[in-house]
Amino acid sequence: MLPPPVEEEKFGDLILNPNTDDICKTLLDRYAKSSAAQHCHLCASACAMQAILKEEGISPSPAAYFAAVLTAIRDADHADRDGVAALSAFLSILLPIVDVKSVPHLKAKDASLTVVSILETERDRLAATTVRSLVKCLGFLLLCLDLDDWDAVKMPLELLFKFTLDQRPKVRRCSQKSVEKVFLAFTGSKNTKKAGNFLLSMFKRYISFDIPEASSEKQRPKSEHLEALHLLNVFVLVVPTLSKKINIKFLHDILNIFGCQFSLLTKHLLKLLEAVLKHLDDDDLIPELNNITSSLSAYLSYSGKNPVDTILSSSHLLSNVLNKLHSSKPDMWIEIFPIMFTPLTALLDSKSNSAERSADILVGLINCHINQDSFLIDANAEMLDSPKSRTMVSVCTLLENMICACNAVPNVLILKVISELFLRL
Repeated sequence: MLPPPVEEEKFGDLILNPNTDDICKTLLDRYAKSSAAQHCHLCASACAMQAILKEEGISPSPAAYFAAVLTAIRDADHADRDGVAALSAFLSILLPIVDVKSVPHLKAKDASLTVVSILETERDRLAATTVRSLVKCLGFLLLCLDLDDWDAVKMPLELLFKFTLDQRPKVRRCSQKSVEKVFLAFTGSKNTKKAGNFLLSMFKRYISFDIPEASSEKQRPKSEHLEALHLLNVFVLVVPTLSKKINIKFLHDILNIFGCQFSLLTKHLLKLLEAVLKHLDDDDLIPELNNITSSLSAYLSYSGKNPVDTILSSSHLLSNVLNKLHSSKPDMWIEIFPIMFTPLTALLDSKSNSAERSADILVGLINCHINQDSFLIDANAEMLDSPKSRTMVSVCTLLENMICACNAVPNVLILKVISELFLRL
């Protein structure tokens, strides 16, 4: 029976000092007395790398060990799972102490191509922990590249992105974290636009514009939709690093596939939409306001068929947009309030925490948009029949109906919303 592959978690608490520690000695002091096969393989790999550096007269710096290990992995017999696993584990230990600036762009380019080649040809034959170590290495090498050289960046970035969709959770999360770091590093690069357009192309490649509606919140996504879900998680991470122009394009694409009924992607799309809206200014949002409000309002109009948590998330996003643009679009609430109040007031009598969340959203909307000064004018027939008055009548009617429907005294949350409204009128 083969021993288990080396797992990098075994060495997660090992901290090396890149300036003073003898890396090989530190590993031997820690693991030489261990009888575990993975520790024996690791120590043997470290000693072999140290011997190579001594033979070539190279100072045993973290960067030198890093280069030696990469070369060893390239030249190794990949059928030797234990040997490759030990080298990849050693690589994981080295990465935190290798200075990005210590790896020249050209060497980083060559090394990245080596890792790309191994991952493309051996990904299904290597252990998951080995693949994860190599993916982490690829992410590090991308940071070492000249990010202004798109030809050098493109291939490793595409492969790193593919691993964000990997079926193995630890490999996938490792790749997602690496992608986030790489896109953060793109900030200020002349290829920022190309990096953003690359993301948009990934969105259009993997996110289907024909996502089927889900018959229930608990329906499990089919395998062909899992990639889309994983990718949406990645986009949420990288949105803060993107330019406003790219985020606006993302906004268009999100709204294009955000249907009025719950689908397998709805929750992830709402998270991504929240991230995008958070990083757009008022001036960016105003031209898109009608698209945003119409999409979210349409979803709220199907509140009886859509899961409660998505109704609350949609309401929260819509209220944030209305509140954010209150100064620029002070009358936008008049059209939106009845659409929002209908599902939210229905939740106030719920026994779950959705009632409290609903009340908080309603109180926030009332405080931001309803001002008694706007009603303190001559109460003529024209004013009483204005859109604003009709909206307030609609809202008050909803609350009145809720009170009438209560079997006993209205709960604290219902009274909280009603009292807040009366104080503002």
